Amino acid sequence: MGLSFKSGISVSKNTNQLFTLGITALQEELNHMPPGGVWWLNVDVKNDAINIINQIIISQDFSAKVAVIAPPEILRDKIKYHKKSGSEFINLFSMPDCAERLGILSRDLMCSINPSHYFFIVLYPENAFDKTDDQTLRSDLQELSVWATQQQCSLLLINTGDLINKQYSLLLNAHQSISGLARLMNNHHYDVAFWCNERGVSAGQRLVLQYHDNVWQVTYDTHSTPQHYADENIIVSHIDVLEGTPELSDDWQIYENNEAVFESASLANAATVIFCFSQGAQLVDLTFQIHSLRIQRGNALKIIVRERYDKLRAADVQLLLNCGATLVIPEEVSLPRTLNMVNSVQGTYFSQTISNSLDTIIRQMKPQALKGYQSKEVFSDTINELIQNPVLVADQKGLLVALRPLAGLRPKQAITVCRIKRMGDIVTLGEDCLMLFLPNCHLNDMHSVLQRLFPLKLSSIFSHCLVWYTDEQITAQLYRFKIKQPIVWQNDMNLMPELIVDTSSLAEIVPVTDTTVTHVPVPFTLLDDIQVKKPL
Repeated sequence: MGLSFKSGISVSKNTNQLFTLGITALQEELNHMPPGGVWWLNVDVKNDAINIINQIIISQDFSAKVAVIAPPEILRDKIKYHKKSGSEFINLFSMPDCAERLGILSRDLMCSINPSHYFFIVLYPENAFDKTDDQTLRSDLQELSVWATQQQCSLLLINTGDLINKQYSLLLNAHQSISGLARLMNNHHYDVAFWCNERGVSAGQRLVLQYHDNVWQVTYDTHSTPQHYADENIIVSHIDVLEGTPELSDDWQIYENNEAVFESASLANAATVIFCFSQGAQLVDLTFQIHSLRIQRGNALKIIVRERYDKLRAADVQLLLNCGATLVIPEEVSLPRTLNMVNSVQGTYFSQTISNSLDTIIRQMKPQALKGYQSKEVFSDTINELIQNPVLVADQKGLLVALRPLAGLRPKQAITVCRIKRMGDIVTLGEDCLMLFLPNCHLNDMHSVLQRLFPLKLSSIFSHCLVWYTDEQITAQLYRFKIKQPIVWQNDMNLMPELIVDTSSLAEIVPVTDTTVTHVPVPFTLLDDIQVKKPL
């Protein structure tokens, strides 16, 4: 083959190295390639193969020993090295464009490098094995597998071209020689014939990949036929979820604590996993466990959190959902309804895209480092920034509340009795009212929150209350606030302590160029002027 040595050798002290394909959201049993095996990947499109190689390179540990073997023009123009991610050093070897026997690869490598605990990524020229007979290919693979086991190195053989499926049936029966066989088709369907690693053996799976922002990631098409898994009827649950009821069927696996539930679920593909939340100190562990399972085990897993003996705050519920939870069941829900809710998520896929970094999710969910009185500019800018946060659920960012003091009481006087303690709650002065923003506050909780903010009875301080809760309503009111458009209060009645929701939107105050005619229904009474003869 005539390999040509191109760069320095990386030295790794880790003899238990695990190499990875680096595909985002791909399960570990389909991603890992431990030392001592040979994996074969057919890729229909050459550029897709190059992109996969570049992602593999940056996905390895800093201390990993990595070598790329490819045609010289690929090494020169296509292979990318990133200083801030991936292995510290990469060894590059060029191979000729002509097809030669696979069996001499090990010989050439031994002449140039100590292959122990190396990860070799080999990109062959297009249709390199088109003229190789089955017996030769079978023999070469067997020799290469024995060599990889002896040297404790890993090889990923990537084959491209329009004739790559010629040897597919042979490779299917070569499971004793190769540790894995998969194919990336031109429509980005990823078919795994079989894949063996430290997590076990996986076979017969089809996934859909997406290449976006130079990253390959698993995506789930809700219109396609879902993948069936052997464990999709299994329910891994905390014992407190059943409230003392015995196991309902053989499908239920009961554990004493969340740690045991997490450990069991780390091997699941599509099971239902039910954690129990019973005290606030569990929140940190739950976020880590849920996020880890969602990233490592995929979107077919159903992850449920059941409140018991304690309740999660609205912001914490949203945090768990953003980490990958499918459902959070409130404490007040009875056991029969809980079981109905568990059944309702069967066969579903988690469709939300989440960040691979748990720290990023927590930082984006963390409330603004502000509380109490703010100037009008800071007040508006803070809320607008929160409204535009893509991580937070639409129309659930919080409440914008306007409180009009009683006659004879100025807003500056009313704000002196406002006692804000929670981080993120901010207040400012309007023309004739106080403007409050309560992040992550539900509409049903508004009155109880306001009672905690003011030591006196609300009706003894304020005469009117308006609240905006959707993103559009809040944006519209902030625009009115900016242009100093006064709030229209209903002066014919006392609106405190009742709640009035302002449903007006930005479309009512900003000129709209749409000329579509809206037809307004006109009410009328049927059979008003028609006499109907009664039957005899």
